[in-house]
Amino acid sequence: MLPHSGNTIRSWILQRFQKTQQLLIQSFRNINTKVHFTFDLWTSPNHRSFLGIVTYWISPQHILQSTVLGMKRFRGRHTGENQAYHFWEVVEVYNLQGKIGYFTLDNASNNDTAMRCIQTHLEDSGIPFNPVT
Repeated sequence: MLPHSGNTIRSWILQRFQKTQQLLIQSFRNINTKVHFTFDLWTSPNHRSFLGIVTYWISPQHILQSTVLGMKRFRGRHTGENQAYHFWEVVEVYNLQGKIGYFTLDNASNNDTAMRCIQTHLEDSGIPFNPVT
């Protein structure tokens, strides 16, 4: 099928994304293991910033899984607090708050701040979390 307009391909991509997102949400409901993350922040040549979030988990069939969970358009200053805020926006969509495991990040100081903010958010929700182990 050929696209009828410039919006057709955009519509196809969004439909595919929404279908895949729902499948991932369902998949995460069915796992009993922790979900591990890596994220990184960067700015494109056209001065748009993005927070890329990748997640890893073991399926019920004991197979390592990974996916890009989000490519969140990042608005505001590149602070750790803002990184944590954008991270939570994505994680809450997938209802992963109680399944958070380990993080692998680079050694930027704003990542340390983001991890402390994530720890505070989890502990405020009654979920123990140690960002150092």
